[in-house]
Amino acid sequence: MNNFTVVTKLRLASGIAGAILLVAGFVIAGGLYFLGQAPRMMYDNDFAAAREAQGMEDALYKIEWGRIQPDSAQIILGQERSFAQSIEAATARPVTKAQAQQLQKIGAVAAPIINQVRTAQPGDESADAKIRDLLATVADLMTANDAATSAFAARAESQAKEMIAVTIIAGVLVPWVCFVAIWIIGGNLFAELKEMRRQLDELAEGAPEAADKLRAIDKNLSQLGFPKRNPMLAD
Repeated sequence: MNNFTVVTKLRLASGIAGAILLVAGFVIAGGLYFLGQAPRMMYDNDFAAAREAQGMEDALYKIEWGRIQPDSAQIILGQERSFAQSIEAATARPVTKAQAQQLQKIGAVAAPIINQVRTAQPGDESADAKIRDLLATVADLMTANDAATSAFAARAESQAKEMIAVTIIAGVLVPWVCFVAIWIIGGNLFAELKEMRRQLDELAEGAPEAADKLRAIDKNLSQLGFPKRNPMLAD
């Protein structure tokens, strides 16, 4: 006996549609949560990284300018603290591998260079060259920051495209596929029931081949999910 009846097909179609829509709902919810958090994440990480790198650069330029000022020691000391605070703030937040490498490099060379600048004479070109080298390292950090921002933006764009695809599939394609499937199943059911009605009409007219038609009706009913009742089993 065929247990994969029209009722089973209808239940299967509705069950598959429900399962797909459930999974799609979780995917869409997760994507919306990520996109909702994206501005805050960019502000806390990417924009903060840009501000900290700019703070390092500004501090180095002021150190270079302060070397020729009467109170150079105080200027350099204050900017050294500002520079150190920017490094500390940059390392305290999540960073990419490239950003971490540049921060580690800056942290390793910054203190010796600033100490050399503090004790150098105003006209010492070697101190100015050291500051420029450190500025170049900070510029490399800015490049790494820009790359991290671009990667995050690309991730957000990819997430948005995935959400669009899932929404189209879950909101348009799946309902229409299920509609077509149910339409086809319903059409077949209509044809089978119509044939059963024709056979019953012939039986009502006393056709001699009644036994064959009864067996055909019995087969159709079994295929539609209504097999012959087993007298040994309760309803």
